[in-house]
Amino acid sequence: MKPVDMVEFREKDPNVFGDCFRCCLASVLELEHNDVPHVMQISKTTGRSWVYVVNEWLQPKHLWYCELLPDRFPSNYMTSNGNYWIGSGFSPRFPKEKHSVVLQNSDLWTFNIVHDPHPSRAGLLDGRITEIGMFVNLCR
Repeated sequence: MKPVDMVEFREKDPNVFGDCFRCCLASVLELEHNDVPHVMQISKTTGRSWVYVVNEWLQPKHLWYCELLPDRFPSNYMTSNGNYWIGSGFSPRFPKEKHSVVLQNSDLWTFNIVHDPHPSRAGLLDGRITEIGMFVNLCR
């Protein structure tokens, strides 16, 4: 994991989608900020689902991204401790909007925030993770 920080902030312009998810993708995949598309902005301007946009971009990398709800997280998805995930929850700055952070698991059910791409490093509202995103290798 290589931490990548946000460069686009909703605080500066309410018409801008922050690029936290983009930065989490870049961090987990160890890419540069500009090597990852701004998935949420593309989704907003094209009307396509953000999940479709991210998976269309990941397909040539033989990866697929999916999100699970923490309270319904099947334990057989966990293969080892120390994996990196993308966690989402409500933003401490905009409590009705989602924010993404990088997580790492230390055991089957314990996920810790290891990188918040926002400069405040405030994490998620009340520390509550509402979705956990994972990468799956596609068969070649």
